[in-house]
Amino acid sequence: MNFVGLLAEEQDQGCGHRSADGNAEQEQQHQRIHILPEGLRGKVHFLTECRKGGARFDCGMLYYSPQIWCSDNTDARSRLVIQYGTSLFYPGCVMGAHFSTVPNHCTGHISTPEARMAAALTGTFGFELDLTKYTEEELAALRPYVAWYRKHGALLRGGELHRLVDPEPNGLGTAWMIAAKDGSEAAVFAVGDALSGAHGIASPNSRTRTLWEALV
Repeated sequence: MNFVGLLAEEQDQGCGHRSADGNAEQEQQHQRIHILPEGLRGKVHFLTECRKGGARFDCGMLYYSPQIWCSDNTDARSRLVIQYGTSLFYPGCVMGAHFSTVPNHCTGHISTPEARMAAALTGTFGFELDLTKYTEEELAALRPYVAWYRKHGALLRGGELHRLVDPEPNGLGTAWMIAAKDGSEAAVFAVGDALSGAHGIASPNSRTRTLWEALV
């Protein structure tokens, strides 16, 4: 049997609910989307699902794939909002998130490396860029983040998410914390104007407050 190392399946799927009369075309599209991964079970080492455009996560696809791509928009400022909304239903360990180059190919926005790393680290974490175009100095600046992820990846993938500052509609700032279930460690991320503390903590529960105060 031949095994494929990595396969990404990309198919657009309608965001709306199926019509009451059972729209045949939409139903057939939904069924077709599941044909390929079903046929590849046991034949690929890793399958990732892509629902480009965002808001198109299909919970049933997690039966075939351990992660789903959130959106083609990898701009950190946009991702603060996209991943916040996705996290209301799905854990970060299934949200495809990458550190990408700037200016961003979707928005033209230039985000800081720290903001781009914060967004990527709280998803599946990867790189979407040509590393051969990076200088040795730029690569050296990325290595500490990779080392940190290798050390704390279990926390990021299996910890509890605590929303400290909800993102503004324009994505200028937000803060969140991922804490170990036993309270032994936690990682706090703050981006944009949330770094100044101007927002304060957005109605944290008692456990979040205890962890937060212990960290600051």
